Amino acid sequence: MTTVSTTAEAESPLPSPPCRQDVPATLCRFMTCPDLALAILIYAASSIGGVAIVKYLNYTFCFSSASVLAMLSRSTWVLALLLHAYLQVRYRIRIGISSKQLALYVVIAFGLSAVEGCNALSMAVLPGSWYALIKGSDVVFSMVLSCVCLQKRYPVEQVVAAGFIFGGISLVFVLGAPGPAVTHAQATAIASRNAANVTQTAAAWVCIAGALLNAFMTVVTEGVLKETLRMENERLLADCGASMVSGNNSPARKLLLSNAYAMWTTMLSFLVLIGAAASAGDLGHWPAPDPSCMDPSATSTAVAMGVCLTLVGLTRFAERLSKHYICVRDSAMTFSVVQAARRSSQVFVVALLFTELLPASLVAGTVCSSVGFLLHWHAGATKAAEAEGAAPHNVAR
Repeated sequence: MTTVSTTAEAESPLPSPPCRQDVPATLCRFMTCPDLALAILIYAASSIGGVAIVKYLNYTFCFSSASVLAMLSRSTWVLALLLHAYLQVRYRIRIGISSKQLALYVVIAFGLSAVEGCNALSMAVLPGSWYALIKGSDVVFSMVLSCVCLQKRYPVEQVVAAGFIFGGISLVFVLGAPGPAVTHAQATAIASRNAANVTQTAAAWVCIAGALLNAFMTVVTEGVLKETLRMENERLLADCGASMVSGNNSPARKLLLSNAYAMWTTMLSFLVLIGAAASAGDLGHWPAPDPSCMDPSATSTAVAMGVCLTLVGLTRFAERLSKHYICVRDSAMTFSVVQAARRSSQVFVVALLFTELLPASLVAGTVCSSVGFLLHWHAGATKAAEAEGAAPHNVAR
């Protein structure tokens, strides 16, 4: 017999032990939910670590092959496939893919491949701190595209927040973008040479183009393709009799469908990137450090590079899973808080980790963007609180 939960029960996070009244609600959840705190730590470490690993490969081994880095970032489909198989065995179902879904996934995969290519190239050429700051522009682009394509309207506070974010990034361009530190000059020059002599200024614009395209893919997927994919998923789940994952708010259902989407899009994107790398002749040799930085024949060098290259994909997979867990375990609003803190701190963490230059322009731009991220989160939290207060709490019998 299937019981129907109330709307509030279906959308509310898992219960947590109470805190003292003087403790803020968000901090209370972190203190009383060790699993949530662990997920947040994993998300922060994997997100920042993904950039740090690429810059370590760049600075230590002078390795900067954008095509290889892009493929490794999309290699998470292997782990997603294993998780998909486990979930199907765990819940005794077999969920396939329809021709309509496959066609949509192919379109999405081409867009994601272009995004990954832009990210890999710009990450290899730019200082990690400068790259991290520019990546925050996707928030602004998402808002603008949502207004233009989906006719969405945002409160004044979020518009002001977007202005601060965009202003912070523009400030660095106007006052002067950070160049490479003396210790990183050789690695940066090699990265620029390997990327067809792309300058740091050009790489910054490539990064902005990647953020714009990523925002466009997100808006199109959420606003145009999401309903079609949802209907196809409903039909496939009904066909396979998935009673164990019934209910739109079932954590198992959310994980199954989210992982299936990630698996197919990353797999197809990986194949697109392999084709691009093969046409460019980048698959004819195993990734190796530049001889001017390290001896490529040394066993220790090969092992260290192999570990780092493997971690590129592992950190991306851990980042995605921990993000999903935070949203399901607590709420998307909690994740927005974590993401805002990560965006604000990543610039300084990467810069200090690799002793990159921190000119006044970068510091001022980061502070300005951080104010924008905080305002953006506050506006979203206020809107969510108002919606929750106005939501009906009728019990469906």
